[in-house]
Amino acid sequence: MSMGSDTTWVGKKPLRRIRGMSDALSLAADLGFSVPPPSQEEVQNFSTTGEKCDDLIKVLRELTALQRKIADLQVELQGQKDDRNVAHLTHVSEMEKKCETLARITIILKDVIQNKDRIIACLQQPYSLDCIPVEAEYQKQFSELLMKAASDYGVLTTSVLDFAMEPEL
Repeated sequence: MSMGSDTTWVGKKPLRRIRGMSDALSLAADLGFSVPPPSQEEVQNFSTTGEKCDDLIKVLRELTALQRKIADLQVELQGQKDDRNVAHLTHVSEMEKKCETLARITIILKDVIQNKDRIIACLQQPYSLDCIPVEAEYQKQFSELLMKAASDYGVLTTSVLDFAMEPEL
């Protein structure tokens, strides 16, 4: 291909938009490029190639649409994973479960506080397996647990007394 020496087109925009190969070829010819006319065989190949190109374009469009759907599904899946990871922090049902658990614990703690004198009295009495029904297989473990609880109670009482005796700063 040879380029013409006409420079009148430099710095000017074409008057119309290039829409196809024929427009591009005519523009190239206007600029001084020599473009040989296609042979009859090439014209036939172009027509069958054009159909193949149309089919290829359709397939590419379908592929692009599928890729978009896949990307959308990946975003949705990631959102669900993230949602599952923070469900214990954000979902109302999870918060309701926590509130119910806290309410049950609060009731138990109120009962312990209200009955603390009775509990202390029971713990201060001599230990007897007759007053607390325990299955035979757990007797030894239960006995050890009660002995440990009694010693822990003694340490706790001493600590409370020490704390009560400390002067305020």
